[in-house]
Amino acid sequence: MVDARLQNLLEAKAELSRRLLRVGDRIMSPVPLFRMSTAAARSRNVHAVGIGRKRVNGTKTTVPSIHVYVTQKLPLAILKGSDRIPKAIDGIPTDVIVSPVAFLLKRARVSADCSSERRTKQRPIRPGISVAHERVTAGTIAYFCKSTRPADDPESIYLLSNNHVLADFNQGKKGDRIYQPGPADGGAKHDAIAELARFVKISSGVGASSTSNNVDAALAALIPGVKFKLDICKIGRLKGTEMAVENLVVRMHGRTSGLVEGVVSDESIDALVGTDPSDLRVCAMFENQIRIEQKGAGFGKSGDSGAMVVNRRTKKGVGLFFAAPDDYSYGYASPIEDVLEALECELL
Repeated sequence: MVDARLQNLLEAKAELSRRLLRVGDRIMSPVPLFRMSTAAARSRNVHAVGIGRKRVNGTKTTVPSIHVYVTQKLPLAILKGSDRIPKAIDGIPTDVIVSPVAFLLKRARVSADCSSERRTKQRPIRPGISVAHERVTAGTIAYFCKSTRPADDPESIYLLSNNHVLADFNQGKKGDRIYQPGPADGGAKHDAIAELARFVKISSGVGASSTSNNVDAALAALIPGVKFKLDICKIGRLKGTEMAVENLVVRMHGRTSGLVEGVVSDESIDALVGTDPSDLRVCAMFENQIRIEQKGAGFGKSGDSGAMVVNRRTKKGVGLFFAAPDDYSYGYASPIEDVLEALECELL
């Protein structure tokens, strides 16, 4: 049950999210001030609204607040009063934070810090290694599931990852082949391990009439005879699931980064996520996601999409990683319980 204080925070976040994020076409990169009209300044600058402790001079306080993430802080002189971020919503203070925009991590980039083991053919297959739809570059296996749909075979095993990894960003068809390793890592027809079973469609576009997204997720049915392990590379077997909370230390093992750790900064964030790095106006609205800040060299890179985010202490799954900015300073994950509900499945 959500306590009253958290419920007030979530309601205030939702109100500010409606005001700031659903305003039509957007340009989400920093725009030179001389090119930015006063009326468009705020709407083209804000890209996410979450909840967390207020920061003063970079240090977290104990005060709950609404986080407003912007690509740049703008001088108040160029903003009309109605375009300024309010100092508080229903008595809850706001905190404006400069942060780059996140993108779906569709295109894997070969990197020197990615071990050959994570990007090569492995049998049995296991969570935390390279995988992808036959037309996608590479992503990461999250875990394995069974379907809860009455019509499905209760003995069938499914592989869990992102829509944009297993279903080619809504373009995949049921029965499409899934390769391990992904095509970017040399995967080809003889490396097929599964067939696309179903995915949650990602709706693009922004505005009051647009459809928001809650997860980036898909399932693929393992081909009979393909062997698998439940142990996530360097993490081990999951011990259930739980909700993410602010300041929770988490880890994941991705195809590119290997084992990384981060800290939950926002347990419920609404965010505009870019879906095409070549056109910053193309984006999708995701609501009630988890924002994870880097702990060390970064949290998640291109090719890590689909990795399971795990509570470091309890080894319980909390989210399905799917997006990050170009500097990898933070990442977004869909709450794992929302993923399982949307796909009608349960973890093994």
